[in-house]
Amino acid sequence: MTKLYFEDIAIGDSWIGDPVTAERDAMVAFARKYDNQPMHVDPAGDPDMEFGDVIASGAFTFALLSQSLNSVWGRLHFLPSGIGMKMEFAKPVFPGDTLTVHVSVTGKRPSRQSPRGLLNVGEVFLDQNGESVLNRENIWLVRRSA
Repeated sequence: MTKLYFEDIAIGDSWIGDPVTAERDAMVAFARKYDNQPMHVDPAGDPDMEFGDVIASGAFTFALLSQSLNSVWGRLHFLPSGIGMKMEFAKPVFPGDTLTVHVSVTGKRPSRQSPRGLLNVGEVFLDQNGESVLNRENIWLVRRSA
């Protein structure tokens, strides 16, 4: 597969990432280490939340998003970025949920620092029911061909 340069990408282009599954053991182990709140480690830990099971922490959900995005980034001459990110968690992620990111290019401009360009992208992380669990607006840096 030929990787895309900035010039190869148009506003409106879109990609779908690889599906990833929220595994219970991984969710709870991550939460115990980094976000040890009751709703992340014990199904009955926070009865006021009324989730009925543990839910993934936001950081774990973000990590799953990155995992799904790896296949998209691999199609581009992608450069390390993370500028201008705006993120919203739309609904909880439960053990066993299968999540897939859908990315669309909403804008683009050459960078003043060549050889790269900036892509404005919208990322929607959908569960197996097609419902959004996380929405993110981001700016990606992509290498220019010249």
